[in-house]
Amino acid sequence: MSMNEVNATAQNLISVRQMIEELQAEAEALTDKLKAAMVEQGTEALQGDGWKATWRNVNSNRFDSKSFK
Repeated sequence: MSMNEVNATAQNLISVRQMIEELQAEAEALTDKLKAAMVEQGTEALQGDGWKATWRNVNSNRFDSKSFK
């Protein structure tokens, strides 16, 4: 690879990583909106045309053996 190709590849990688971060933030915002709609309606599931979304809090009581030692 020539230096120009390496630079172009690095720039493409940087741009793709930025897009991924932006899309992850957008996905999280949309998820929060759906969760808020479920809380507002007092339900754990929403259903639409060809999709279903469920959400509930899960309590986990795990024993941390490393901190116990």
